[in-house]
Amino acid sequence: MPNKIRFPSKDTDFNTFILALFALLSIPANKIRFLINAAKFTDFNDNIELWTPNWKAVNNPATRTTLLVKLKTKLKGFLKINANTIIGDIPDTILTDDDREIMRIFARIAGGRIPVVAYAVVIALDSMAHLWAKLSLTNIGNPSTKRLPKGNYVFLETYIGLPDLAFTEIPFANGKVVTTHFFTLTFVKEDVGKTCYVRAFFQNRKGDRSPESHILVFTVT
Repeated sequence: MPNKIRFPSKDTDFNTFILALFALLSIPANKIRFLINAAKFTDFNDNIELWTPNWKAVNNPATRTTLLVKLKTKLKGFLKINANTIIGDIPDTILTDDDREIMRIFARIAGGRIPVVAYAVVIALDSMAHLWAKLSLTNIGNPSTKRLPKGNYVFLETYIGLPDLAFTEIPFANGKVVTTHFFTLTFVKEDVGKTCYVRAFFQNRKGDRSPESHILVFTVT
């Protein structure tokens, strides 16, 4: 799981924090040490350049307006995304204790990982019509309900192409995370008449996977 910042709740504390974080990440040696993506840093820099004058204007009664306050709220959201995107890419082993303190990345409380189930999800074609197909995804551990196993979701992959392919040769792609019992696939007109192959796994938040489901095969109409 990528590192995630615990942002201060008060605006004044947020301002102090985000400027300190930006200063840390701006150091050329740190850009190299943290393996910072240049485009992501540029986006962060652009939003900081908008944030600083806005922050000063919002905190000055003579210049504060409702429009500027709304802009401050929007910029704060953008900066949170920028910061978490950059920090999330930094390998955990690179960070020192001082880095973590400045970045407000605190030690996670150890807890039990919810394991992935040891059985496969059952896929069935519930219904279909022109350019769509509705799938049902059944948890055989609790088949009387539509609930997925606790702490698990379905990772579903498809391939649309020629018929009668050997299952070992199907180049599955287009992965989708599914958290419901039913899921509808949609197609484009160029897919009509082609064969759709579908497979799925149960997966937990750590990325552990269950056995692969059977492969569902049908013709797109």
